Amino acid sequence: MKIERQLYVSQLLGLYLFVCLGCGSPANMPANGPQADTPSAAVEIPTASSAQSPTNAVQREPYDESQPTVSSSTASTTRVSPASVSQNANDPDERLADKPTAEQLARWKYRAFEPMQLLAYRENEKVGFVSFIAATNDSKQYLLGGSQLTLWTLASTEPVHVFINASAVDSEHLMSFAVSPVGDWCAVGNASGQLRTFDIKERKESASQMTGMRDIAHLAISPDGKEIAMAASRSEQVTIWNAATLEKEHSFKVDGRNVEHLQYTAPNTLIARSETLSTWNTLSGNKMKAYPTGKSETSVAVSAGGHELVFGTDESLQRWNLVEDRACGEYRGVPFKYSAICFTSDDSLVAVATGKTITILDAPTGQVLQVIDASGSSISDICWIPQTHLLLVGTDTGRNRIWGQPVEGEKFGMSPLTPRKVGTDIKTNLPATLAENLAVMDVRLLPQLPDAKPQPLERFDSVTCQVPVGIAEAQAFYSYILGERGWKVTTDPMTQDSIPFTKNGFSLEVSPFGEKPTEAFVSISLSGNFDLRQAPKLNQFPTEMTQSTFRSVQYTIKANLLQIETELLKHFHQAGWTAVVSLIDVQQEGPDERDLMFVKNGTSVRVSVARNKVDRALYDVNYNQSPVMHSLPVPPDAGLIEWADFFDVQMVANTSLSLQEATAFYEDAMPQHGWTPREIGRRIDKDVVYLPYFWGQRDVTIALNPIGSGLVRIRVGRYSDSSFQKPEDEIAVDS
Repeated sequence: MKIERQLYVSQLLGLYLFVCLGCGSPANMPANGPQADTPSAAVEIPTASSAQSPTNAVQREPYDESQPTVSSSTASTTRVSPASVSQNANDPDERLADKPTAEQLARWKYRAFEPMQLLAYRENEKVGFVSFIAATNDSKQYLLGGSQLTLWTLASTEPVHVFINASAVDSEHLMSFAVSPVGDWCAVGNASGQLRTFDIKERKESASQMTGMRDIAHLAISPDGKEIAMAASRSEQVTIWNAATLEKEHSFKVDGRNVEHLQYTAPNTLIARSETLSTWNTLSGNKMKAYPTGKSETSVAVSAGGHELVFGTDESLQRWNLVEDRACGEYRGVPFKYSAICFTSDDSLVAVATGKTITILDAPTGQVLQVIDASGSSISDICWIPQTHLLLVGTDTGRNRIWGQPVEGEKFGMSPLTPRKVGTDIKTNLPATLAENLAVMDVRLLPQLPDAKPQPLERFDSVTCQVPVGIAEAQAFYSYILGERGWKVTTDPMTQDSIPFTKNGFSLEVSPFGEKPTEAFVSISLSGNFDLRQAPKLNQFPTEMTQSTFRSVQYTIKANLLQIETELLKHFHQAGWTAVVSLIDVQQEGPDERDLMFVKNGTSVRVSVARNKVDRALYDVNYNQSPVMHSLPVPPDAGLIEWADFFDVQMVANTSLSLQEATAFYEDAMPQHGWTPREIGRRIDKDVVYLPYFWGQRDVTIALNPIGSGLVRIRVGRYSDSSFQKPEDEIAVDS
């Protein structure tokens, strides 16, 4: 059982700490705090050639959200010859290829893009829940709708006007919202069935109408501003209202049982999404067109110019040319179910958002330009500010952000919000933080071959895609793309037929495979900067090494299972790694198996132990590593943490630091990992401490409280209430 396994590991590690390390005294613990944590800025990263010499390192540029992930101005032009990769894998000189041909470069063209930066972070305790966010046509203001309807300017840190405060009245809770494409007004629908319009410029209500329905879930305003289309929750009926008078004009039923989305493509032409997607004439109520969608996908959007429709199918976002009435491409690798989609005014960029990610695409080609990961607060809505490339992002907690280029932000009085830069040395065997890994490479942003079909881009360190070319062309393409970004081929292949690359001590591999001359599959994986061959081994027992690479180590050992597990916990802890027990997964192990996990900075190492199938007196020990998306600093004496690397940071740990010492630890360590302190929600008392932070689209609150026996409990995230060691009087942590 999960709890039994957790208790066993906890007791085993606790026994080790008591016997060997003086009951967890910080004075006896290895450095894994601010003095040892990899900083997020102004650090030295070792090169591959200096991996064995801690004093021989090269200076790396400071981590900064303003730095592009891709920099071609100083990049190396190392190339890989497709023919020589497999034939001369151990000769780096033989792995260099000629420059790509003009015909190849013409096929491989891609859009250069400077990643958007966080320009504004807005938080107000009075805003409450936010469901909708929309900019006004003058590009100077925006509205948040949910518990309230509030008006903000781009430069303001507080709402400049409150139209509706429905937080205390359930029946007035806003369920739908739309801003008119013409004029300065908006419409809202609430739970009691009331339809209201507001003059944004005059900041007053224009009209109000009780519709006779409850839960107005969907609203749309026609491009000429004359009609409002409305649908109630769990209804197939669409009602058309006169926008000026709010008088009902007529209604009609669409296909399916529940309307999920309404959007105009032209005056009197309405897109309705239910179980199907179709276009309707709002004057006659007749269906004009049905589209080939998937059954359960609700993702729908119309381009700003009204020429293209995008909707979810069973495996991608389908693009449909409304002028020519035909399919015109797909957006691959992005979330295609239940996504919010919006285009910039010039239709050059499209943003696709789920609760936890925002993907920015080049609208004409579908090239992924940026992925913004979110945690702590769920993204509720997104909107481009008209006539700009500034992106508004609303969250369910009421926190809203503005992303964009610094030059454009300066026009509205906004400048990039960057984490504090901390300069220190980094040891060659210290794993990079998440901030450093992302600064070196987000593999989701690598350009793809034309007509490639990437799998959903869920991890920044791993991408798999199907390409319409053979292996040789795929090898040549990625070698060229990575060479532009300063990555060089190494002689340390991590898997058979893979091409290993290195840059500033970081490792990446490209693995093309397939048998067809016009089709291949490509897997790209970032391993980070930690060479797994430097991980602790159990050399005090008879050991035979069977595999040893940068990201994978295997050896056979003669010892019993309890000895192996105890010594692994001991050795990894002494090296500054923290043992992990999952908060949410049920761990399945056989009687002759152990599956251990350790984390340090932005890297996790899994150690699997299993009895050897040939010699029952031996055990096979396998190490595998990978970067992690959701990790936080851990005090050095916390030998065991409960942790979940799911959508959010989830963590429970104990430390023998005092409450004041633990607070000081996080106040110093968090900025080094890229986090910026938030003021709202911060609390420091004698018996409890709450430390809130943000980083990009991420939010987190670290809760600290004494639990007796000289220990302080560390809790992060809502899953912490499932901890096997949670006292009954603890309160779940909200980010």
